[in-house]
Amino acid sequence: MKPQQAREKLAQYGLPAMSDNELLTILKFKGTISDYYFSAEFKAAKELVRRYEKPEAKKITSSKDAAEILNFLAHETEENFYCIFLNRANKVITTEFISKGDATGTVVNFKQITRRALELKAQGVILSHNHPSGNLRPSDADVKITKKIKDALNLFDIVLFDHVIISNEGHFSFNDEGMIN
Repeated sequence: MKPQQAREKLAQYGLPAMSDNELLTILKFKGTISDYYFSAEFKAAKELVRRYEKPEAKKITSSKDAAEILNFLAHETEENFYCIFLNRANKVITTEFISKGDATGTVVNFKQITRRALELKAQGVILSHNHPSGNLRPSDADVKITKKIKDALNLFDIVLFDHVIISNEGHFSFNDEGMIN
Protein backbone atom coordinates (compact mmCIF):
# COMPACT_ATOMS: atom_id res chain seq x y z
CA MET A 1 0.00 0.00 0.00
CA LYS A 2 1.40 3.36 -0.98
CA PRO A 3 1.39 6.32 1.44
CA GLN A 4 -1.45 8.08 -0.38
CA GLN A 5 -3.57 4.90 -0.34
CA ALA A 6 -2.90 4.53 3.39
CA ARG A 7 -4.03 8.11 4.03
CA GLU A 8 -7.22 7.54 2.02
CA LYS A 9 -7.91 4.33 3.96
CA LEU A 10 -7.50 6.21 7.26
CA ALA A 11 -9.92 8.87 6.03
CA GLN A 12 -12.53 6.20 5.23
CA TYR A 13 -12.54 5.22 8.89
CA GLY A 14 -12.76 8.82 10.09
CA LEU A 15 -9.15 8.90 11.24
CA PRO A 16 -7.05 11.97 10.61
CA ALA A 17 -4.67 12.00 7.68
CA MET A 18 -1.09 12.36 8.90
CA SER A 19 2.12 13.43 7.31
CA ASP A 20 4.90 10.85 7.06
CA ASN A 21 6.75 12.52 9.97
CA GLU A 22 3.62 12.56 12.17
CA LEU A 23 3.07 8.89 11.44
CA LEU A 24 6.67 7.98 12.30
CA THR A 25 6.47 10.03 15.52
CA ILE A 26 3.25 8.35 16.66
CA LEU A 27 4.70 4.92 15.87
CA LYS A 28 7.97 5.84 17.62
CA PHE A 29 9.78 4.46 14.58
CA LYS A 30 13.43 5.36 14.20
CA GLY A 31 14.25 5.76 10.53
CA THR A 32 12.78 7.08 7.32
CA ILE A 33 9.32 6.43 5.94
CA SER A 34 10.94 4.14 3.32
CA ASP A 35 12.55 2.10 6.11
CA TYR A 36 9.15 1.80 7.77
CA TYR A 37 7.46 0.46 4.62
CA PHE A 38 10.06 -2.33 4.48
CA SER A 39 9.95 -3.09 8.23
CA ALA A 40 8.44 -6.16 9.85
CA GLU A 41 6.17 -3.84 11.86
CA PHE A 42 4.61 -2.44 8.67
CA LYS A 43 4.21 -5.91 7.14
CA ALA A 44 2.45 -7.08 10.32
CA ALA A 45 0.13 -4.05 10.26
CA LYS A 46 -0.62 -4.68 6.58
CA GLU A 47 -1.47 -8.31 7.36
CA LEU A 48 -3.82 -7.26 10.18
CA VAL A 49 -5.62 -4.85 7.85
CA ARG A 50 -5.91 -7.57 5.20
CA ARG A 51 -7.42 -9.98 7.72
CA TYR A 52 -9.83 -7.35 9.00
CA GLU A 53 -11.07 -6.49 5.50
CA LYS A 54 -11.29 -9.99 4.03
CA PRO A 55 -14.70 -11.31 3.00
CA GLU A 56 -15.36 -13.98 5.63
CA ALA A 57 -18.71 -15.15 4.30
CA LYS A 58 -17.58 -15.70 0.71
CA LYS A 59 -18.68 -19.01 -0.75
CA ILE A 60 -15.95 -20.89 -2.60
CA THR A 61 -17.20 -22.51 -5.79
CA SER A 62 -13.98 -22.69 -7.80
CA SER A 63 -10.21 -22.33 -7.67
CA LYS A 64 -10.70 -18.83 -9.04
CA ASP A 65 -12.66 -17.86 -5.90
CA ALA A 66 -9.81 -19.09 -3.69
CA ALA A 67 -7.20 -17.32 -5.83
CA GLU A 68 -9.15 -14.05 -5.56
CA ILE A 69 -9.11 -14.22 -1.76
CA LEU A 70 -5.35 -14.80 -1.75
CA ASN A 71 -4.37 -12.62 -4.71
CA PHE A 72 -2.18 -10.48 -2.40
CA LEU A 73 0.32 -13.38 -2.50
CA ALA A 74 1.05 -12.85 -6.19
CA HIS A 75 3.65 -10.15 -5.58
CA GLU A 76 5.29 -11.45 -2.41
CA THR A 77 9.04 -12.04 -2.66
CA GLU A 78 9.09 -14.94 -0.17
CA GLU A 79 7.00 -18.08 -0.25
CA ASN A 80 3.99 -17.89 2.08
CA PHE A 81 1.56 -20.68 2.94
CA TYR A 82 -2.09 -20.03 3.84
CA CYS A 83 -5.17 -22.16 4.48
CA ILE A 84 -8.77 -21.30 3.79
CA PHE A 85 -11.02 -23.16 6.23
CA LEU A 86 -14.58 -23.81 5.03
CA ASN A 87 -17.88 -24.71 6.66
CA ARG A 88 -20.35 -27.32 5.38
CA ALA A 89 -21.77 -24.83 2.83
CA ASN A 90 -18.25 -24.10 1.46
CA LYS A 91 -18.32 -20.62 3.01
CA VAL A 92 -15.09 -19.24 4.37
CA ILE A 93 -14.75 -19.60 8.15
CA THR A 94 -11.35 -17.93 8.11
CA THR A 95 -8.19 -17.60 6.07
CA GLU A 96 -5.03 -18.12 8.08
CA PHE A 97 -1.32 -17.68 7.61
CA ILE A 98 0.57 -20.94 8.19
CA SER A 99 4.21 -20.28 7.38
CA LYS A 100 6.71 -18.03 5.63
CA GLY A 101 9.87 -19.18 3.95
CA ASP A 102 12.35 -17.71 1.53
CA ALA A 103 12.27 -17.22 -2.23
CA THR A 104 12.50 -20.98 -2.88
CA GLY A 105 10.26 -22.64 -0.31
CA THR A 106 8.61 -22.80 3.10
CA VAL A 107 8.16 -25.48 5.74
CA VAL A 108 4.59 -26.64 6.36
CA ASN A 109 3.45 -28.62 9.39
CA PHE A 110 0.52 -30.87 8.45
CA LYS A 111 -0.31 -31.43 12.15
CA GLN A 112 -0.79 -27.69 12.67
CA ILE A 113 -3.23 -27.48 9.75
CA THR A 114 -5.17 -30.55 10.89
CA ARG A 115 -5.35 -29.29 14.49
CA ARG A 116 -6.58 -25.87 13.34
CA ALA A 117 -9.24 -27.42 11.09
CA LEU A 118 -10.51 -29.42 14.08
CA GLU A 119 -10.51 -26.34 16.35
CA LEU A 120 -12.55 -24.40 13.80
CA LYS A 121 -14.87 -27.37 13.16
CA ALA A 122 -14.08 -26.93 9.47
CA GLN A 123 -15.63 -29.31 6.99
CA GLY A 124 -13.18 -28.44 4.22
CA VAL A 125 -9.77 -26.89 3.63
CA ILE A 126 -8.10 -25.21 0.69
CA LEU A 127 -4.31 -24.97 0.82
CA SER A 128 -2.52 -22.15 -0.93
CA HIS A 129 0.96 -20.78 -1.35
CA ASN A 130 2.78 -18.53 -3.75
CA HIS A 131 5.71 -19.11 -6.07
CA PRO A 132 7.78 -15.90 -6.13
CA SER A 133 9.57 -17.18 -9.26
CA GLY A 134 6.35 -16.92 -11.26
CA ASN A 135 6.46 -20.63 -12.12
CA LEU A 136 2.99 -22.09 -11.58
CA ARG A 137 3.90 -25.79 -11.76
CA PRO A 138 3.92 -27.60 -8.39
CA SER A 139 7.22 -28.98 -7.15
CA ASP A 140 7.63 -32.55 -5.90
CA ALA A 141 7.59 -31.12 -2.36
CA ASP A 142 4.26 -29.38 -3.11
CA VAL A 143 2.74 -32.67 -4.29
CA LYS A 144 4.07 -34.61 -1.27
CA ILE A 145 2.86 -32.13 1.37
CA THR A 146 -0.54 -31.94 -0.32
CA LYS A 147 -0.92 -35.72 -0.08
CA LYS A 148 0.28 -35.74 3.53
CA ILE A 149 -2.21 -33.03 4.54
CA LYS A 150 -5.03 -34.70 2.60
CA ASP A 151 -4.38 -38.02 4.36
CA ALA A 152 -4.29 -36.35 7.80
CA LEU A 153 -7.54 -34.45 7.17
CA ASN A 154 -9.25 -37.60 5.84
CA LEU A 155 -8.76 -39.25 9.24
CA PHE A 156 -11.23 -36.70 10.62
CA ASP A 157 -13.60 -36.60 7.62
CA ILE A 158 -12.38 -33.15 6.62
CA VAL A 159 -12.20 -32.65 2.86
CA LEU A 160 -9.14 -31.17 1.19
CA PHE A 161 -10.80 -29.38 -1.72
CA ASP A 162 -7.78 -27.88 -3.41
CA HIS A 163 -4.21 -26.63 -3.26
CA VAL A 164 -3.86 -23.38 -5.18
CA ILE A 165 -0.47 -22.03 -6.22
CA ILE A 166 -0.45 -18.30 -6.88
CA SER A 167 2.09 -16.20 -8.78
CA ASN A 168 2.17 -13.00 -10.76
CA GLU A 169 1.39 -15.21 -13.81
CA GLY A 170 -1.97 -16.41 -12.43
CA HIS A 171 -2.87 -19.49 -10.42
CA PHE A 172 -2.57 -23.28 -10.59
CA SER A 173 -5.17 -25.57 -9.03
CA PHE A 174 -4.43 -29.15 -8.02
CA ASN A 175 -8.17 -29.86 -8.20
CA ASP A 176 -8.59 -28.38 -11.68
CA GLU A 177 -5.68 -30.51 -12.88
CA GLY A 178 -7.08 -33.71 -11.31
CA MET A 179 -4.28 -33.92 -8.74
CA ILE A 180 -6.56 -34.09 -5.67
CA ASN A 181 -7.78 -37.69 -5.69
